[in-house]
Amino acid sequence: PVSYLLELRLKYALSLLDDRYLSIKDISSRCGFGDSNYFCRRFRKHFGCTPGEMREDCCPFCDNGAE
Repeated sequence: PVSYLLELRLKYALSLLDDRYLSIKDISSRCGFGDSNYFCRRFRKHFGCTPGEMREDCCPFCDNGAE
């Protein structure tokens, strides 16, 4: 279903955030999102913070693997 595909795309985006040379817009495009704003909204709804916050490890409510 659509929700499964969305989850896969967002998890792929999460893995791409490690590459600091890719912009959020590039990541959203690579994950199949035509609109980076929509991507950011869906990412925040799924993970609890924006892609930029996740990348910078400054999201206090996210479990992004930082130890």
